[in-house]
Amino acid sequence: MKQILANLRLTRVESRTRESPDVAPFLQELGEERLSVELSDGMLAIRTPLRELLLSALGKLRQYGFLRYKKVEYLSKSDIIACGSMLRGALAKRRSGKLFAAMKAQGTALQASHCLELLETQGVEPLKSYFAKSAEEGKKFIALPEAAHIRSLAELYGGESHPKLAALAGMVQEQLAQPESKVLVFTQFRDTIPSIVLALGSLPGARVAHFVGQASGSVKGMRQQEQSSVLEAFRKGETNVLVCTSVGEEGLDVPSVDLVVFYEPVPSAIRAIQRRGRAGRDAPGRVVVLIAKGTRDEGILSAMERREEKMERLVGRLTKKSS
Repeated sequence: MKQILANLRLTRVESRTRESPDVAPFLQELGEERLSVELSDGMLAIRTPLRELLLSALGKLRQYGFLRYKKVEYLSKSDIIACGSMLRGALAKRRSGKLFAAMKAQGTALQASHCLELLETQGVEPLKSYFAKSAEEGKKFIALPEAAHIRSLAELYGGESHPKLAALAGMVQEQLAQPESKVLVFTQFRDTIPSIVLALGSLPGARVAHFVGQASGSVKGMRQQEQSSVLEAFRKGETNVLVCTSVGEEGLDVPSVDLVVFYEPVPSAIRAIQRRGRAGRDAPGRVVVLIAKGTRDEGILSAMERREEKMERLVGRLTKKSS
């Protein structure tokens, strides 16, 4: 701790929270809430075999001696990706039937995890699109009997919107009933933006725009000039709902808004704080985090809250030690 202070040439550290006596009088009220939604019956029907396929692939990896450092239910997509890197490194040194079998199981686990993430965070239609794209690219995953069954279920229940969309539309409509309101919606995935823009664009009084980074992807990237134009229109009130990815979290002159919505929670405490900071600057604001019950949303929310608490404790200790 002393070394950090020395490297930064600091002799004293002080921290403040929204509740600090010398800060609170200058802040506007900021309400925070969690809104949970239930997955549809169709989504649950698809999720069950997807989870079974994922757990089966993870079980095989553990039998081969990989991913044993966590319980299966706690293994994340990043754990599976890290396992793939380890396997490729091992295969570069020696080739064996066991390693090839493990590599196949890792590929299945990664694809199943991605499909589960698509379903839980974006809905059935994006999952259908992913299956169609995978078939065009000739991916081995799509040829698995289990994947074929899951794809048939996705076709059966296609057209269902994610329940978060209806919840989001309801709260945005309520907010826009207040004169000159501005709303900022954050989502992790670019693929989710078109459906959100479509759902909110039909609301009375809603003037919706999206804001993304320069890199191209499922939603075309925006040049710096385009980004500036979108933000200027939002400042002037020409648009009153802005749907963006993480690019809107920091380093941009985004005006204060009345409502900030997390379409899904984020595991990073810093990112969560930055998003929250967009609301309640000049007037009372509101922050809502949407949670799909029984999904990874709940685990990510818990992680976000734990990390924020840990950050506050660490900064508090640093403050005391430098006093």
